[in-house]
Amino acid sequence: MKDLNEIQSRLEDFHKDKVDFFLKDFSELAGNQFQGEFNVSGFHNQILELPNKAQSLWGIDRCLRIQEIPDGTHSYLFHMGIFAKSIDLNNNFIDPFKDARFHQLQEEVITQFLEVLDLFNVDLNELEATYLDGITIGNNAEGRDRLLKRKYEFPTDAISKKLLNEKIKLFPVKSLANVDINPVEGALVGPRLEIAYRGIEIGTLVFNCFKIEQGNLVPINYVTGYAIGIERLAISLQDRTLIGSISRYQEAYKTLVSAYNTASSSLFEKESISLIYGAEVLAHIPNELSEHQKEKIRLLNKKMQFDLKNLGAFEDVLTKLSNHFKQWKYL
Repeated sequence: MKDLNEIQSRLEDFHKDKVDFFLKDFSELAGNQFQGEFNVSGFHNQILELPNKAQSLWGIDRCLRIQEIPDGTHSYLFHMGIFAKSIDLNNNFIDPFKDARFHQLQEEVITQFLEVLDLFNVDLNELEATYLDGITIGNNAEGRDRLLKRKYEFPTDAISKKLLNEKIKLFPVKSLANVDINPVEGALVGPRLEIAYRGIEIGTLVFNCFKIEQGNLVPINYVTGYAIGIERLAISLQDRTLIGSISRYQEAYKTLVSAYNTASSSLFEKESISLIYGAEVLAHIPNELSEHQKEKIRLLNKKMQFDLKNLGAFEDVLTKLSNHFKQWKYL
C-alpha cells in the first residue's frame, strides 16, 4: 500500500464507530501548546482535556520535530494518527496499578491497536515492542521526570506483558523510555509501549493515570490511547525509505536531481534528504514565531546552507523544493 490517503481512509473507517469525536483540522504548527516548541505531538491540547470528561477521539494531525536527525525513516514534518479515550472514575481513585478498571482499559486499547495493524496485514512475527519493567521516577535533577519533588514507584506493566508476550517480540525496559512523562505542569503520566515494525518505530501506546501538579503526581480519570506515525507505517509496510515510497518526497527528489544530478549519488544522500525535508518545513512554517522557534529555524537554515555548499547547489533549488511542498495536496 503506497497511498497515504488510502491509509487515512482505512483508519477513518475503522475508528468512525469507536469514538465520540473526529478531529478534522490540523493543530497549529507553531502554536503555544508546547511552550515555544513546534507541534511535536498530535492533538496535545485536546488530549489534556480528556481527564475532565469521559470521551474518545480520533484524528490525524500534522507534527513538526526539527530536533530529529533526518534519515531514511525520520523527516521533520510528518502526520500522526491519534486515538485517545478516557473514563470517569466517579472520584473513586485508587492505585491504578491494582485497579481492574485500569487493567481493562489497557486490554481494550492494546486489542484495538492490534486490530488496526491487522487492517494492513502486519506480520506479527516482524512486530516488536518495549514495555515498562518497573522503575523509580522523580526527585532527579535531570530527565523528563525532573519536575517531580519526590520518588514514585512504577511496577512492571504486567497487563501489556501478559497480552503481548506470546504474540510479538517483547522487550522489558527499566527506564523512562517506557514512561509517558514530560517536564511540563499538567503533563499526563503513565506507562507506555513503544512499537516497531520491520525495524521502524510506527507507534506508541500510552496508559495515563496521573498528571503533574505542583511537583506531585495526582490521580486523574484514566486516559489511554495510541499514536501511529502515518508515513512510518506506510514505509514499514513497503520495507522502504521515505524518499523511496512517499510520493511528495519522491517528486521532490526528482526535482532536486533534475537540477543537480550530484544529488543522486549515495555519497550525498544525507545532504539531499536534509534539503528536501528542510524545504518542506520552510514551505509550511508560519511567519509568526516565538523567539525560541525563530532560533530553531535559523539553525535549520544554517544547516541547509552548509548542505547546499556540499552539494554544489544554489538557492534556486530550495525555492523549487519549497514551491513543490506548498502546492502539494496533503492528507
